[in-house]
Amino acid sequence: MKIKLTPTLCYLAGIQSRFNEESGAVGIKTNIDAIEQHFISICLNELGIEPNRILINEDGGIRHIFFYHSKLKRQLKQIMDNQNKLFRLPTNETRSYIAGIFDGSGYTKDGYLFIHKISRSDELLLESLTVHIKGTKILSIKTFLSIINGYSILVNVLDINK
Repeated sequence: MKIKLTPTLCYLAGIQSRFNEESGAVGIKTNIDAIEQHFISICLNELGIEPNRILINEDGGIRHIFFYHSKLKRQLKQIMDNQNKLFRLPTNETRSYIAGIFDGSGYTKDGYLFIHKISRSDELLLESLTVHIKGTKILSIKTFLSIINGYSILVNVLDINK
């Protein structure tokens, strides 16, 4: 299946890569209102998902926002499975994908940025864009921010532009 990559689809694939659901659900887990609102806005305005199809559960302060769409789920999986082939250059699609990853599981601690449960594939992708990683810690903060600035909701929420 050939997919036309768009920044929105790539952002959703990045976020989806953090959402550990084996069902046909497409979604996020977050406790950040701005990310929740952005995700719902994409669903309603860009994907045409009807509001009654978006489900929200809360567990321990973390909101699970998701909907079922098997075709979209397959497309996102195909993007995730081929991330290192698709995102070799810092295009809008690449920036959106990485922003989705960061919005889905990024955090800051003691002035450093981290990506929770970063995969080896994610590390290789970031290293190919000269973003150096050690464990879950992002060592090249300025380079990383230059890639996702303007694409990531979390960067604005945490006010971490340096």
